[in-house]
Formats: sequence, C-alpha cells, structure tokens
Amino acid sequence: ENSRYDMLHKAPNLLSRFLGAPFPNGIRHSSSAPPSVTDQMIQYVNRECKGRHDQAIDVLRSGLGMFPEKQGIDFARLMAMTASIETDRSNWGEALSCSQLATSALTGAHVSADPMTAPTLLNCGSMMLRGFLAQGQDAEAKAAADSTAEALAGLGPPSGATRAASLGLRLASRHAAGDWEPASKLAEQLADASSQQSLSTAQQRGGPPLGLPQSFAALGQWHAAQRGAGPEAEAEAQAAFSQGVQPWHSVSLKGMEDAEARAACFVGQAGLAIRASQWEQAEECLGQALQVAEGISTDTHPRVVPILTQLGYVYSRSARVTFAEGLYRECAKILKLDVSRSTTWSLQPSPLHPNLVAMLAWRFHQLLAVMPNRGNEASSWEQLAQAMWAKTGAYGSEDSLSTTFGGAKHLSGQDHAGAGTVVALQLRRGLSVHFGMGV
Repeated sequence: ENSRYDMLHKAPNLLSRFLGAPFPNGIRHSSSAPPSVTDQMIQYVNRECKGRHDQAIDVLRSGLGMFPEKQGIDFARLMAMTASIETDRSNWGEALSCSQLATSALTGAHVSADPMTAPTLLNCGSMMLRGFLAQGQDAEAKAAADSTAEALAGLGPPSGATRAASLGLRLASRHAAGDWEPASKLAEQLADASSQQSLSTAQQRGGPPLGLPQSFAALGQWHAAQRGAGPEAEAEAQAAFSQGVQPWHSVSLKGMEDAEARAACFVGQAGLAIRASQWEQAEECLGQALQVAEGISTDTHPRVVPILTQLGYVYSRSARVTFAEGLYRECAKILKLDVSRSTTWSLQPSPLHPNLVAMLAWRFHQLLAVMPNRGNEASSWEQLAQAMWAKTGAYGSEDSLSTTFGGAKHLSGQDHAGAGTVVALQLRRGLSVHFGMGV
C-alpha cells in the first residue's frame, strides 16, 4: 500500500523516447502477434539497462502508469520485471512488494487463460523466495513457495516444466530451512519431473523451459549437501549441475534469473571440485561462473562476492596467497565492509545472507592467521565473522564457524578443514550440509 510504485508515472509518451514508437492504447500480449509494447519495454530493459537500475525503473513506470486499476497480465509482467530490477540491486523490501503486487494482478478467467500467467507467477515466486531467504526469513520463504505452487495448480494441470520449476522453489525453501525429510521427498519428485523434460527440444527452441535452470541448481545443491550419502549423491549433484550450466539463452522474463542460476551451477561444480581438492578444476568452474555473472550485471555486483570468495580460497590452497588476499579485499570493498569501524559493520544491511558474509570474513581471517605480522588484522576479521555468524539463525546455532569452514590454522595444516557449506548463488546464501541421510 505504501510502496513508491503506487505513485506511477502518468506520461506514457516517455516510452516513445526509448522505443521510437507512439504508445498504443490497449496493450495485450500475444505470442502469435508482433511484440506488444509490454514485450518491447521488457526487451529494452533487458538489452539496454544492464547495471542502470534507475533508468530501467523509469521505463517500466511509464508502462505501469497505463494500468491505474493495477490488474491484468500486462501490469503483472511489468511489475514482475520491476521486482526483478529491485532484486538485482538487492532492494529486498521493494522487490517483495512488487512481486506481491504482480501476483495480486493475476486474477480473473481471462488472465488465467493467458499463456504468460504461469511464467509470471513463477517469476514472482522465485523472487519472493530469494528475497526472504537472503534475509533469513525461512518461514516466509516456505510460505511463498507453497502459495506459488497453489496458484499454479489453480490454473489447471501444469506442464512438466512448470511442475519442475515449482518443485524447485519448494525444494530450495525446505533445504534452506533444514527440513530434511520434506526436502528429500521434493528432491525425488523434482528429479523425476526434470528427467521428463526434453532438454534438446528446449535448446532448439532458443531457451530452456521457464525456471528449469533454477530447478537444476536447487537439485544439485540438495545432492551436494548429502555428505553422508557417498559417491551416488555426488554423481547426482554433478549431473544436475551439468544440465544447469548448458549455454541456453532464455527468451523469458526470467532471463536474468536463469543466467544467475546457470552461474550457480558452475559454483556448485566448483564446490564439488574443492571438496575433492581438485584446485585447477575448481578454478576453471569459478572462472566460468564469474563470466556468466558479470555478463548480466557488472564486476562489482554483490552476486560476484561468493564466487570471488570461493576463488580466493582456491588460491589460498594452491600457494597464491597474494592473489587470495586481493580477492578478499575486493569482496570487502564491494560489500562496503570496514573492520576498523566495528560499530557500523555489525548493523549494516547486506545484499547477501549473513552466512556468506561470515564465510568471506572467516576465510580472510584464516589467510591472515598464517601470514607473518598480520595477527591484529586477522583478529578483526575473526570478530566480523563471529558477528555475522550470530545473525544466521538456526544454521549458525547448530554449527560453529570452525566446524563449518575449518579452524583458524587450517591453511597451515594444523586444523581441520570443516564440513563446508553449499554456496547457493541464486539464493545469495550458504546451505548447510547433512551427514545423516541420503536421497
């Protein structure tokens, strides 16, 4: 109700400056007709506004102003795209508000029959899931995933791709919350639904079924977390990640989210390589993840921080400590972390879940702890890591930093390596591993 998007622009001629055409009356999306103005706006934002969030919002507002009733598929698609832009700049409150407004607009029989309704619902569900999980609001994330599944079920029998995407959202929400039994059942269903998708056909059509890369990321991350399940779980994780990194170019509203999920699958592959001490393989996968991530934003976007953190760890394990330190400092710069100002960093909102910030700080602490004359700075980064870890809720209360990431002297061989975490790039958080159950 109080969102600034309630104050929409009333000057549709603004759009003509971007599209080079007059703004027509009565926008309706049609897959068989030439691109509507809604399509053109979304295409323009995807093509021309990389990293220019304010410009993208201005374009989208000009279209939203044509729908004062805030209903219908075109309003919902533009509002969903607005939510995507806010998600990209980690403005979680506005992203959630816009996603909810878009979902509320998808009512009525004519909307239910529109072929873009299911993709838009999935788009909004994905962004609500990410926004809640990045902020540690796990119960709200589960509710959002379930309500998205219910809304999709209300449209009629879902396609295989829609069902897989919906299951992927629910699996990610349960995995993040540590609900192992429900997650295990959802993983089985998702594996079955994903295996039924014709990936070669999807590639021939120019893009994957909507949301499928996110589903592969969630499935791979789930299997990667099953540390007690032996090589079978690792093979399942590798198979899911390998499907998720296919070089598709999504033509959907979720192009940015699909690309980030693809980068997440490269990060997943790197995590498996790190676990096996395959440092060259890990470095290659992280390089590919970084290329994809920078391709949809900039090299200073917060989404690159978990990638650079993992790459710094790979460097530190392969005797390239100078490079490792440089990457950790670059991550701190992106997140605006300053360990010399402890009264501010402990309260600073972050675009990442606190456990990923804690991972960065702890890895930097471990590196400095084995370097000469760096004890004071190492202690400062340890304090930051502990402060961030205290914000991680149940995850942080069940395991300590050293249990998860290894002891302070780990890099010198004097401490254990830790159980590790599964870095879920598309969720902007780390997921805990589980030793007691296979899938």
